[in-house]
Amino acid sequence: MNRGQARALEGVAAALLVVGAVVFALQSAVVTPLAASTTNQFLEDRQGTLASDTLDTAAAAGELRGTVRYWNLTSRTFDGARREGYVGGPPTAFGDTLRGALGDRRVAYNVYVTYRAGNSSHATRGLVYQGTPPDTATAATTVVTLYDDDTLTAPANPNVTLGGTDGFYAPDAVSGPVYNVVEIRVVVWRA
Repeated sequence: MNRGQARALEGVAAALLVVGAVVFALQSAVVTPLAASTTNQFLEDRQGTLASDTLDTAAAAGELRGTVRYWNLTSRTFDGARREGYVGGPPTAFGDTLRGALGDRRVAYNVYVTYRAGNSSHATRGLVYQGTPPDTATAATTVVTLYDDDTLTAPANPNVTLGGTDGFYAPDAVSGPVYNVVEIRVVVWRA
């Protein structure tokens, strides 16, 4: 074997070594669509935790009970809201909490109030509506018990008790001092 053949063989061996190293490197650092979905799952989990924490904070501060009773008997809507609900949150302490915790982080949210409507049926009313949530939206829920002697909190209806009116969105579903039990659901997604 002469010197030219040895150098050619050495070049082929070096090329195979470089190609092998490149193939090995590509196989050990594969980027797939799964990497993006893992990030999305992390963000969805974070938003779900944020919604849950927001509800827990509002419940502990007593903000939810007043907000679900912020009802206008004349317009038969939450006071000052459109039929489907408020756009930026209700003008209550709970609305301030929502705007501070979610709105400032560019998280869109809808808030729904579900209540017992009849013997075994339930109905849902929108409290806040910021659009149709995507499939990746997450939700958090909590319940609030309303009593017959609770009063409406909207300025238009002072001193009107739930047990003393039939114009409230939720009917008196339980005999005794309990008026109804409502579920508050906050659905969140990236804006």
